[in-house]
Amino acid sequence: MPVNHRHGIYAGRWWPENKKMNIQLMHRLTENVKDIIDDFNHKLNSVVNNDLLKNIVEEYRQHNIAKNELGFNIFKIVSSIYYKEDFHSEILKALLEIQLILNEFITTLNLLNKNLAIDLKYYADCEIIREDQTNDGRIDISIKSRVENRIIIIESKLNNAPDQPRQIPRYVNFYEQKGFKIDSIVYISIDGRKKPNTKDWYPEELEKIMPKMIFLPAYDLTENDLYSQLTRCNSKIKDFKISSVIIHYSDLIKYLGKSIMNKPIMEAFSKLVKEENNFKMIQAIKDMFLDLPKFRALYIKGKFETSPFPFQTVNIYKEFTTFFDGLRIGKSDFAIDIYCSEELYTVSFFDRNAEFDKNESAIKFLGKMSTDWDQKLDDRRIYKYFKFPYEELEMISFLDNFRQNLAEIVKSNPATNRVGRGGQD
Repeated sequence: MPVNHRHGIYAGRWWPENKKMNIQLMHRLTENVKDIIDDFNHKLNSVVNNDLLKNIVEEYRQHNIAKNELGFNIFKIVSSIYYKEDFHSEILKALLEIQLILNEFITTLNLLNKNLAIDLKYYADCEIIREDQTNDGRIDISIKSRVENRIIIIESKLNNAPDQPRQIPRYVNFYEQKGFKIDSIVYISIDGRKKPNTKDWYPEELEKIMPKMIFLPAYDLTENDLYSQLTRCNSKIKDFKISSVIIHYSDLIKYLGKSIMNKPIMEAFSKLVKEENNFKMIQAIKDMFLDLPKFRALYIKGKFETSPFPFQTVNIYKEFTTFFDGLRIGKSDFAIDIYCSEELYTVSFFDRNAEFDKNESAIKFLGKMSTDWDQKLDDRRIYKYFKFPYEELEMISFLDNFRQNLAEIVKSNPATNRVGRGGQD
């Protein structure tokens, strides 16, 4: 057999010097992999421990909790009308007729647009009008001064209604032709981001109207949104009935605002994601989180696979479920499933041989123990739930105690036949 000197091979074997070189190569590769893992862990920790990210995540979490928690609300009860624009306009008109709220409203307009400089004295005596009739439409809300020919126009878009053709210019022209000086046009939407359609406006209209427009958010976590205005006023209101209306309406617009993705939170998160390698790391965290239930299923299997008694085996079914299998007593074939979801462990005990909608055998068996399970009708399983990560140790302890109780029954039952099935129902 010829010798291949170039590759150091003789009769299909490595020469000793190449074997030594191969070991050195493997050592270098191992060190490189270790360096890569260490670098990834360092970057991961820098993102996870970022104080700004922690604050953003906490705000986002609180936002998601709050947007689903309106609770008792008189306006939500009349749910057939609270989603309509007219409904909000009627409430706004009634609230603005309270001088304290009107003053706060006008003061806020001046803060949002310092060029307006609306004098409160002009509106100390005023009329709040709903649906003032024009030649070709109705104006949502008008605040008319009785002192001088001055007016504030309010257009409510709290449920994102589309603009009518040339809606705002028509309103402005209507009042100007009647001799009114227009102090401001207030365009209210849930988060303040909605803008009027100006494609059919003339250039001179844009130049005249836009400097007087205020895009007022009902709720966007800023100190000048409508919610904050009402909250400030309510602290000074002594009348219980009025205060109750303000509280319920404020809660409603907060609820509607929370139902929309919160702009400040997502803007802050978007800015953070764009920094350096944060995007890739956050994407990796997301992927790791989605894979976490699979790891937890493997963790439970590893925890018990060397001592599954009184079951025969512990295995994994479809990645997310750890199951104890192989406990036959009489005609029953008992099993435990632990299904791992993002926020929950769902532990179920059942008899494979029971009819699909019958759980009598499992319930009867559990009658011999003092174990607390949740029963469901028309299901052969009985259940126990544990929150991840807060109750993971409690879940492990529960499985230990339950199996110990099962083991005592098995030892005293000669009809026991422990045979592994190696599968799921």
